[in-house]
Amino acid sequence: MQPGNSNDNPARIVQKTVVYDKWAERQALVIDGLLVLPIGAVFQLWIPGGDGNYDATVEGVRVLPGDNAVQVFLDVKIPDGWWELIDEEVEDNDE
Repeated sequence: MQPGNSNDNPARIVQKTVVYDKWAERQALVIDGLLVLPIGAVFQLWIPGGDGNYDATVEGVRVLPGDNAVQVFLDVKIPDGWWELIDEEVEDNDE
């Protein structure tokens, strides 16, 4: 039960985290649920069959509330090598 809702009509709040590379101006991934990391936090991105892990660094955190949704945007810097692998993967799947 969410605050402010009656028992007769409970509303479900959609919670998502968007990982967004502000430098590349690209959305990297969307996570179901809220993940809030501090500025300066580093986490690893991995691609199956890729040549290793890539560190993403959190440079900003934004919260965007809506009527029945809450989104957290993690503004990150992702190394170009990760995007090159993603672009190759997309091209291979398009063929």
